[in-house]
Amino acid sequence: MTVTEQIENLKKKAPPVWVGILFFLVGIITFFTGILTPYSYLIILGFFVMFGSLQFYYAGTNAKNALMALHDGIKKSGRVFIYIDESDTYPAYYAKAMSDDKYSWDYSFDPFHWEPVAGLNESELIFNKDKEWPVLLIIKNGIIYPKVKPIKNSDSDILLPLMIKISEKMPNKANSA
Repeated sequence: MTVTEQIENLKKKAPPVWVGILFFLVGIITFFTGILTPYSYLIILGFFVMFGSLQFYYAGTNAKNALMALHDGIKKSGRVFIYIDESDTYPAYYAKAMSDDKYSWDYSFDPFHWEPVAGLNESELIFNKDKEWPVLLIIKNGIIYPKVKPIKNSDSDILLPLMIKISEKMPNKANSA
């Protein structure tokens, strides 16, 4: 799927923020129902529903921020280093986004209908006016937006040469194409 198709697909299928809020309210009601009734298992169920609702909320908020930034965001060129942790049943995807300034941001993300390749990629970083981190990263093969708030670092000038050396040794289909 091309980057343009991924953006169009994100516009159609991005999780709405209100779903997370609705599940959180259901979790609160379930939690307090468990406290006020003899059904104590509802306390645990309500807690898990509230916890799970945060994932819906953050996914919807971050997708909405990414879509808004496409129209009125501040675009900068940069680099993204993608790391894939395949030690579990399902792979976990991480990215370090670096712009020309002295900061980098660590992302945890889920690919949206594309297969990330580990290594260093040239990127367009798109910032929203309300956030200090790039809310959308566009690389050659796909788009990246965070699952949760990215972690800001001030180490991009130290790590960039190391990441370039690592990526040169990695077999990267994205850079060889």
